[in-house]
Amino acid sequence: MKWSRNWVGMLFFCAMAVGVCQAAGVSSENNLSAINAIAAKVLKTYPGSIDSLSVEKHRGVLVYEVEVVNPETGIKSEIKYYADSGRMVLDDEDRMGGWDSAKKRFIDDKYRLLVESPVTLLSAVEKVMEKVPGQLCEAELEHNRAKGKVFFEIEVVTDTSIVKMFVDVKTGQFIAPVVDD
Repeated sequence: MKWSRNWVGMLFFCAMAVGVCQAAGVSSENNLSAINAIAAKVLKTYPGSIDSLSVEKHRGVLVYEVEVVNPETGIKSEIKYYADSGRMVLDDEDRMGGWDSAKKRFIDDKYRLLVESPVTLLSAVEKVMEKVPGQLCEAELEHNRAKGKVFFEIEVVTDTSIVKMFVDVKTGQFIAPVVDD
């Protein structure tokens, strides 16, 4: 029951974001350009690696929520970027689990691979959006411990559906959905 309620809520927010983008004449290319520009602004203020990015409509405004992991400090920052004003708000900051402060590195595979891999969340989003034209709804780093897989899960809303794609963090290749046992 909880899963279906979360799915319906996510579908609703994605549909709202697509509706706003379509009403404003935002194409896939413009959406990708906006995402890259916003990510650059966020990373200039909060350096690190992006591990999550989502788009939703809040009170009539497109809001990009970006999570950045700083490999120098082990701090994860959650930032909201308001598309209408360009305003950035630090929503939350936490010390990451799996951070070895003495060695200043992640011991958790998920974040270690994120900061060491040449494949970024943004490059994975670009790869997916080349294959599936639409509007980005959400992109995030995932880790299936049972299968030993670290990957980006990316959701794109098209005119007819929500498409979920998976990109391997190590290789940048598309992979089949990784389901928990």
